[in-house]
Amino acid sequence: MDSLIQKVSGYPSGTVLVIEWMNGRKVKGWLDTIFETDNGLELDEDGYEEYFALLVKIQSILQEPLQQNEKYAAGSLIEVSARDNLSKISLEDGTVVWHN
Repeated sequence: MDSLIQKVSGYPSGTVLVIEWMNGRKVKGWLDTIFETDNGLELDEDGYEEYFALLVKIQSILQEPLQQNEKYAAGSLIEVSARDNLSKISLEDGTVVWHN
């Protein structure tokens, strides 16, 4: 389990998180669950990888990156993991939970 999951796993479902990416995107959302997933390759393929991720329901978009290759919308569920080029995860009051 990576450090991001270890830090966030101490908070219950429903906790409001502010998630920031290196590209400038920033969203506020509710922690839904933590789950194990993979990178979509078959088990016997080279490069297959399992990892843990957070499922977060977006409450609001606080900032969009300058170059948007994907848009996020309030009310949607997103998968967030250490593989996503994150910079920081904080609580609503500004307490830093995890940073890169």
